[in-house]
Amino acid sequence: MICLRNIIILVVLFFMVSCSRQERTSKSNPCEGTFQMLLTGFVTKDICSEEVLLYQMKDRKLQFVIESIEVSGKLRFEITIESFDGTGSYSFTEGSSFCQLTVHGASDEFYKCVKGNIDVREATRQNLQADFDVMIEGFYNKKTIHARGGIHL
Repeated sequence: MICLRNIIILVVLFFMVSCSRQERTSKSNPCEGTFQMLLTGFVTKDICSEEVLLYQMKDRKLQFVIESIEVSGKLRFEITIESFDGTGSYSFTEGSSFCQLTVHGASDEFYKCVKGNIDVREATRQNLQADFDVMIEGFYNKKTIHARGGIHL
């Protein structure tokens, strides 16, 4: 009887521990869709989107634009690589790449990349696999935000 009770307690503890591990894992990356971005610094927020507003690769230019409707308004994130030369890492400090986060809402603001990069693993006219890690700075408020995430078309 005591042995059976101990086994039941061990089983219950096992399930509690495994459930708490699953919850932590899902909270660290809540996005499983096309686009995900984690903002930290002046703002801490997860951005997820299943839709890409614009994706094009043409004349050595790669560009994508994502929009996300939030409670406080609309966010628009865009990356453009002017001298796209295939897979690899592109820096936003070179001047040939552009990155911007625009916030439309109670207080409009736009943030430009001041440093960082995007790693493109695959880029075709239909598919894009890339991860980015950038620091962006507000035009008006001069606040900085660390933005990292990826796009998987």
